[in-house]
Amino acid sequence: MGYIHEFSITSDDTALVAIYHAIPYDLSESGGLEEGWLFENTFQEINIETGELVFEWNASTHVGINESYNSLPSDVRISEDAPRDYFHINSIEKDSNGDFLVSARVMDCIYKISGDNGSIIWRLNGKQSDFEVDSDAAFAFQHDARWLNDDQTRLTLFDNGPTDTIDYSRGLLLDVNQDDMTVALITEFTNEAQTFSQFEGSLQAIDPSNETTNFILGFGSQPFFAELDHEGNTLLDVQFGVSNVVNSYRAYRQTWSGRPTTNPDIYWDQAGNSAYFSWNGATDVDSWVVCTAPSSNSSTWTNVTAAQRTGFETTVDLSDADLEMFVRGKAVDADGDTLGWTEASNGKQLFEAPGNVKETGSAKTQRPTSTSTPTRATGGSSPSTTTDSPSSSSSGAAARATQGVMEQVYVAAVVVIGGLALALIKEDNQ
Repeated sequence: MGYIHEFSITSDDTALVAIYHAIPYDLSESGGLEEGWLFENTFQEINIETGELVFEWNASTHVGINESYNSLPSDVRISEDAPRDYFHINSIEKDSNGDFLVSARVMDCIYKISGDNGSIIWRLNGKQSDFEVDSDAAFAFQHDARWLNDDQTRLTLFDNGPTDTIDYSRGLLLDVNQDDMTVALITEFTNEAQTFSQFEGSLQAIDPSNETTNFILGFGSQPFFAELDHEGNTLLDVQFGVSNVVNSYRAYRQTWSGRPTTNPDIYWDQAGNSAYFSWNGATDVDSWVVCTAPSSNSSTWTNVTAAQRTGFETTVDLSDADLEMFVRGKAVDADGDTLGWTEASNGKQLFEAPGNVKETGSAKTQRPTSTSTPTRATGGSSPSTTTDSPSSSSSGAAARATQGVMEQVYVAAVVVIGGLALALIKEDNQ
């Protein structure tokens, strides 16, 4: 079966998947049963278009079970339903040379594996390390090993720990010298609380090609993430759930474009000669165009002014605008393309209005200074005498928020929390 630990798409447009499956195995050399069971750890590279198997590697063919730090309790490993988890593959990466970087959690080891024949080129850390690893760079029960450059001199991983000297979890940026076979610590990353995460976790270089890039640190089994600069200074430190209850397998920061299915919001304050616009979740709004018409269902709307978006909510001065009975707003992007229309307001309530309309006028975008906006009550001028039906919205006030819309979020597939998307996946075998 395919397993949760890794699914990634390579630069060759192939897929890398991790597979755990039980096989009969002689465990006697590690104190187990001669007719025991082993969790075989396999990874495959698959042609996405054709489904063809490109490459396959099995841990038991190349790595002895005595390299494992995982204990062998007497009450398990005696059946296919309880195989020995001796390797625990949790990340796979294909490099520019066609070789693979593999993390094995209970080996405390990173393996470089030949893409030609599957042989082990070297082991980094663990019982049979081919490298001399500085004491402050040693790690245990790690996750998410990644090269940062094609020269393969900079490597990141999440060190769950604990080690002999470190009792908290951390991200590591390592200097890997494959000529001298040495490994040194460049930077350690952790949060202010120095959280210990027993399993799962990740470290992402936001721009791997930039040596001064920031990093995103996810704490796996504990509901924390942090953003740090390249020297390990904390820029953002967040707890997003209850400890030991909520977990996230990895955390990423990625570019994201928010396109809400709802309409933008408008509040027209006639007494204050202002209109307020917002669109919760929309990231591509550059400016707001204000339009007016004698009826909410008019097929022609005249744009009277425009203003650059200044934050979550944008205030537009209408003092000099020639307005009719109804006002609405149009959200446009940096290219001037329409993203969405608000409903129509008569200053007292909102009315449904068509989206496919003819526009007249040639309003120019204002560049107002962003200012704080006082709390407002609904109200305004007298109701229109036209026979328009109000929309289902109960308030003319634009939605409010305590902070601006995020232009970046963190994408991993499942849940967006405060600008961060987290893969909420529980790892069965810790």
